[in-house]
Amino acid sequence: MHGSVEFATVSALLASQVSDALLRLGISNRVRVDQRQQKQGHSINGRLVVRRRPIHIVEISRATALVRLSGLLDLRIGYKSSRLKKVAEVVGHVTPARSEMHGYDESVALDRVKSISVIGIRNVYGIATNPSGLFVVNGLVTGAVRQSTLANR
Repeated sequence: MHGSVEFATVSALLASQVSDALLRLGISNRVRVDQRQQKQGHSINGRLVVRRRPIHIVEISRATALVRLSGLLDLRIGYKSSRLKKVAEVVGHVTPARSEMHGYDESVALDRVKSISVIGIRNVYGIATNPSGLFVVNGLVTGAVRQSTLANR
């Protein structure tokens, strides 16, 4: 048995914010866009639909993420809550792959850097983070080093 939890919205910003919030809770996910095809002559309440907006879907499908989500999420709709608990029970025995290629959360696997090329000199900016030093950039949880660490190098 395999399961997934999806959140769908027409707002790209909302989907990105939901994804970031889930990553901060240690729940790996991905955002995909469904470009809905428009059929000719489609109408709603007698009005012709000219264009449909794409749907942005936040999908949680990794076993470890589903188990973690079921522990954090309290769904109010009974049948959805029971389905999520059932999926969590079925996939609860799954553990993250044992590899050195993971970051703060073992459920997030990292890719190896194949090459680095010089692109020139560019301005860079620092950011302030919470005490853990973790923040989300382009959907990836990453960390910051303390300034004193950089000064000692």
